[in-house]
Amino acid sequence: MGRLLETIESPVLTDVKLTFEGVEAAEVYPHRVPDLFLRQPLLLYGRVSRGQAGRVRLTARAGDNPYEASFAFDASTATFHAGITTLWARQRVEDLMDRWRVSDEDSRPEIRSALIAHAIRYRLVTRFTSLVAVEEVVANTGGASARFRAHGASGWDAIGQSFLARPRLARLTPFWKLSELCYSSWATRFGC
Repeated sequence: MGRLLETIESPVLTDVKLTFEGVEAAEVYPHRVPDLFLRQPLLLYGRVSRGQAGRVRLTARAGDNPYEASFAFDASTATFHAGITTLWARQRVEDLMDRWRVSDEDSRPEIRSALIAHAIRYRLVTRFTSLVAVEEVVANTGGASARFRAHGASGWDAIGQSFLARPRLARLTPFWKLSELCYSSWATRFGC
């Protein structure tokens, strides 16, 4: 905890600002560049929308003194990686959520719609979206319910044996495909 407090109390650079030369950068997140702390990376995510080679100029304050640095980069040698796209997309979600939190009631639906569309496009879980696992194989193609006696496998423990001692009827509903082990475990827990 002491190390964390030491880090927070002593930023290396404050009032950090970035400008891009030779390229046009779009949708850079976070919008407000955070301070740079000792032993912590400064991570920004964005898209180069025009050009490929250029420089990033960093201006900041190091204590009471101005600080300036320039870094050359060439995006033409970069390769696509889906993980980087996901990191950028998550940062955009954070930005949209921040805007949603501070907005008035009239502008919230528009921000929420943009956030949902973005999250769906990049398959992200947000306050307004979630992921659902869908079985792609339909076990009961007719869709009708059926009754059957469950039979357990040999070598079951005491729970399985007591379940097998009292066979029960179970109901299958459409779209569920349960293995014998999975069904037996489920039926034992929920008393089918």
